[in-house]
Parts: sequence; C-alpha cells; structure tokens
Amino acid sequence: YGKAAIMIKSQLDNKLVRFNKYSGVVEWLNAFYLWVNISKSKDNNMYNNTFSDNGKYIQWYGGSKMSSDSYIIQQLILSDQIKTILLFTRLDGEPYACLGRLKVQSFDLTTNPVSIIWQLMDYEKLINTTYFNSIISY
Repeated sequence: YGKAAIMIKSQLDNKLVRFNKYSGVVEWLNAFYLWVNISKSKDNNMYNNTFSDNGKYIQWYGGSKMSSDSYIIQQLILSDQIKTILLFTRLDGEPYACLGRLKVQSFDLTTNPVSIIWQLMDYEKLINTTYFNSIISY
C-alpha cells in the first residue's frame, strides 16, 4: 500500500485524513507512523536507513528540516513510553509494509540529520517472514 491507502485504512470513521505525504512521520492521538524508505544509494549517501543485528534494529535519519529542537523529534524520543510507534518500510518503488512496534534504543541529536536507532519490538514475529528477510538483506 501507499501512504494514502494506509492512512485511509487506519481511520475509524469516514472523515478525510490529512497528512503531509512528504513527511516521514504521522502523529495520531495514540500512535506515530514512521515511514522509512530502504534503498541502496547510488551516490554513497551516508544517511541511508539501515538494519543491524539481523534486523533487530534500524537506524533512521530524520528529514533535512528535523533537528534536536523539532517537535516531532522530541515527541518520538519520549513517546515510545506514551504512544505506540509503528514502522512502515518499503524498498524503492514498492508498497509500504508494517514491521510493527518500535522502541528507542539510542539517538544522536548532534548530527544533521538527527539519527535514532530503533529496536523492532516484534522482531521474533518477523524474523521468519519472507518480506522481512528480503528487506533486511537489501
């Protein structure tokens, strides 16, 4: 699914869902959706979102306008204790798939863009799936 389709399926009523399709984060009342593209950079970009420890963790880089002072970054760092953070990933040109819940493992707010290492809380459920194994080895 694309972002719009997932957002529509996530709503509880028939109200129009508004969101910035260019943003990598959507805030709901009880959750955040984190949209992450997984790609092999053609220009050796050091800001690729990457999995580590066989997919138990993902390093995510915030958007170019996100900094340590950004509302959304502050909320993400604190919110895994208050709200659910759900990870949606896709390979270049493919639909998004949900990889479950995230928990902040560590972060670096001194870099631009900021970086957060997330622990995949549903790792044990994902590790034996074809999609998960294909995306972590990409």
